[in-house]
Amino acid sequence: MSLITTLIGIIFVALLNGLITERLLSTKFQFTRRNPIPTQDHVVIVGLGRVGQRVATLLQKFKQKLVVISSRVTESDITSQIPLVTGNIIKSLEKVNLATAKGIIAVTNDEMLNLEVALMSYSVNPNIRLVIRTYEQRFSDNLAKLLPDSISCTSAVVAEAFAGAAFGENILSLFRIDHQTVLVTEYNIETGDISD
Repeated sequence: MSLITTLIGIIFVALLNGLITERLLSTKFQFTRRNPIPTQDHVVIVGLGRVGQRVATLLQKFKQKLVVISSRVTESDITSQIPLVTGNIIKSLEKVNLATAKGIIAVTNDEMLNLEVALMSYSVNPNIRLVIRTYEQRFSDNLAKLLPDSISCTSAVVAEAFAGAAFGENILSLFRIDHQTVLVTEYNIETGDISD
C-alpha cells in the first residue's frame, strides 16, 4: 500500500511539474510573438472597447500601421494582429513612439481621459493628428476652439445618422471629413429609373 501511494505521488508531482512548465513556456512564446511597436508614421488608438476595435479594423483595411493602448488585456482577433500596450494609459503613451506618430485616436469611455491623452500627445508631437471621442456637443464645441483637429461628439454623429435614416435611406457607414459627416448609403436602381 505504501509503495502504491509513493508511486501515485511521484506520478502526480511529475504531471503537475509538466503542466506548470507547459503553461510558463506558452506564456513566454505569446509574449515573443507580439508584433513590434511601429517607430514612425503610425496611428495610436487609445481604448479598445467596441469603438476602438471597430476603428482598428477599419484602419487595418486601409493598411495603416497601428498600435493600441488599453487599460486592460483584451483577447480578440485584433489584439493578435496589432501591437498592444496595456496598463496605465497615461504612462503607456511613453511606449508608443508619439514623437513620430502621425495620429492618435482617443476613444475611451472617459471624455476627460481622452482630452488628457490628446493634450499630452500634442505636447510631445505638435504635428500629430488628434481625434477625440466626446459625448456632449457643448464640450466638443469648446474643445474645437482649443484644438483645431477632429473632435467627434458621439451624440452629434448619431443624430446625423438618425436624420439620414428618417428619410428612408439605408445607411451603411459614416465618417467625418473636414468637420462634415459623410453618410454612405445604399440605393437600388432599377430599369426605367430617371437620373437627373
